[in-house]
Amino acid sequence: EHVILASGEVHLERCLKDLRETYAKMEINVSAPIVPFRETIFPPAAVNGNGNAGFATKEIEHSTTNKQVAFRMRAVALPQRVIDLIEAGQEALTGLLTSRLDSNAALTEFISKLQAAFEENGPHWKLLFDKIWAFGPHRVGPNIIFNGLSSSTSWTSAFKRHQPSALSTSSEADEGPPEETSSTASAPVATSTVEATVAGLESSIMTGFQLASASGPLCAEPMRGVGFIIEDISFASTAAAAESSSSGESLSGQVITAVK
Repeated sequence: EHVILASGEVHLERCLKDLRETYAKMEINVSAPIVPFRETIFPPAAVNGNGNAGFATKEIEHSTTNKQVAFRMRAVALPQRVIDLIEAGQEALTGLLTSRLDSNAALTEFISKLQAAFEENGPHWKLLFDKIWAFGPHRVGPNIIFNGLSSSTSWTSAFKRHQPSALSTSSEADEGPPEETSSTASAPVATSTVEATVAGLESSIMTGFQLASASGPLCAEPMRGVGFIIEDISFASTAAAAESSSSGESLSGQVITAVK
């Protein structure tokens, strides 16, 4: 049994014809072709003539099984140019995540083009560029999760988190929390517990996003061109946050399921 990968129906038929008549010179049994699909969403304007630059107006809220942690997010259709750049720059993205690029030039060019693609689609997308959290599936796919949280939790973008310091376009101070949150250190212990717990959920949130983008809700095919904005993460109570922080393993699975 052999698998033939072809670029289309005509190409596949030609390959089978060559096998039968030129190379194998015998009849072969061929299964029905397997066609890969991609799941995506369309901006509201493309559906009903309304909408704001591809931004959905409805937010979705979902809680963990124990009802202690709730996520509020929305899905948006990524601009086509952004999708194309991500697909064309997967090698640069891999180097960004593994720090194995032979040259910083490719990474610098990719970041510059991607930022320009975000900015050319309006102020909303321009702001979202600095909120990029991760790509998926497989951390290099054409889907993005954005960190839209307004809390003082300091989550930097995927670029600033992984890129070499020589490529950084902002100072360490710029990567930290806004000035109005500079008093976080003197905040009550309860607030610090919540923030620490939210930051500790990052790995589980990333896992949920990677699983969801690799297997969409329609037919379990990979997603393409979908952006997910995490608008808020809330806890049922401060005590619940403290309890969640001490029992991270049990919470982790619930967070993955809720995000997915």
